[in-house]
Amino acid sequence: LKTVARGDRVATVFNGLPPGRYAVVAYQDRDSNGKLDLWPVGAPREPYGYSRDARNMFGPAAWSRASFQLTAEGGAQSFTLK
Repeated sequence: LKTVARGDRVATVFNGLPPGRYAVVAYQDRDSNGKLDLWPVGAPREPYGYSRDARNMFGPAAWSRASFQLTAEGGAQSFTLK
């Protein structure tokens, strides 16, 4: 695993993943407490995002919207934290 940050962009490389169906979720831990902070109603207080920029009105993004097929050649996903 290798992560590189440049300005407002972060790239993470996962090596050795076998081909298959995957989804990625990431969040910005602004207060460095090691967790995604939530409002009392359960909504995230910190920026977060899912692969394929999948979103859901309430709760986590659906697997069918966030997942992607990783081939033996590899692949890349780009998404925005909101």
